[in-house]
Amino acid sequence: MRRDRCQWFDGGNVADRVDVTSCRDDRSRGLAAVKVGADVRSRALSRRKRWAFVHKTDYPHVRSLLSAAVVTKPDGGAGVDASDPWSGPAGRHRRGAVPSLMRVSSQHPGRVVTAIARLLDLIWVNGTRARRAVRGVASARRFAAHGDNFAFDPDGVYTYETIEVGCNVDLGHRPVIMAARSRIRIGDNVMFGPEVTIRGGNHRIDRLGVPMISVEKCPTDRALDRGVTIGDDVWVGTRAVILHGVTIGRGAVIGAGAVVTRPVPPYAIAAGNPARVIRLRWPVEAIVSHEEQLYPPERRLTPAELAVLSDLPGSAARPDPSVATVP
Repeated sequence: MRRDRCQWFDGGNVADRVDVTSCRDDRSRGLAAVKVGADVRSRALSRRKRWAFVHKTDYPHVRSLLSAAVVTKPDGGAGVDASDPWSGPAGRHRRGAVPSLMRVSSQHPGRVVTAIARLLDLIWVNGTRARRAVRGVASARRFAAHGDNFAFDPDGVYTYETIEVGCNVDLGHRPVIMAARSRIRIGDNVMFGPEVTIRGGNHRIDRLGVPMISVEKCPTDRALDRGVTIGDDVWVGTRAVILHGVTIGRGAVIGAGAVVTRPVPPYAIAAGNPARVIRLRWPVEAIVSHEEQLYPPERRLTPAELAVLSDLPGSAARPDPSVATVP
């Protein structure tokens, strides 16, 4: 905590000096300072003038400077001036009227202002909820298909007619799911984190002499619109990006912020930019047991698919730390 000498400049003249104990950083240097001496009182410093002083300083700590001013007495001692217009309840009220960048204290804002703000916030929140509910009801049937217990954010961005969603799916907060000429298929029991982006198409960048924004796709450009398929029981982390042509296998986990540009095997954990497989969620034996408990025989992974998983990190059985090994 610093202890600086600050000055109040009244019309270019130094009117008085005060000690300020709350100058916490070098930004407070050069403040025109606070006048709380016995010579200049509230009649000389009108409320408008005090507000102009605080406004022009544009320092976020100015309120703490005002509230912690220690007057230099004529005898050299220091103490809080009881007649200072900025001290006491009235002073706190005046300080509360000073514009700020939402820097609050124990006495500001007051109870009345807080009650009014809470009421307005309640009205605003309820109005937003009503708007979102109406928009959600109006938009739900615009999806190409969706199952039961399907949750989506009405404020997200969707190409509804090209999106198919299964049962028990949560698309998270404000996703961007777009595919103009392809399909985006999302399986059952899938959950998204906030602000996930899925793009089912791409732009051409191979045309010479034409700006990319002016290049139009031909109906035969299937390679640029391959869609996205997400299997069952998948978790996509916050702000992950899934590009066209990607297939995410059943039970996979996509890390937050990942950019998925290639297929992800079942039960794999992928993360990074571009995303790569870090490891499997369980060893292959545990995956087989998991499949037997959740899926009928015709929907379980085939031996060929399990053989592919055997080559990935984490596919081998992990030693049980509770079992002691004999050397």
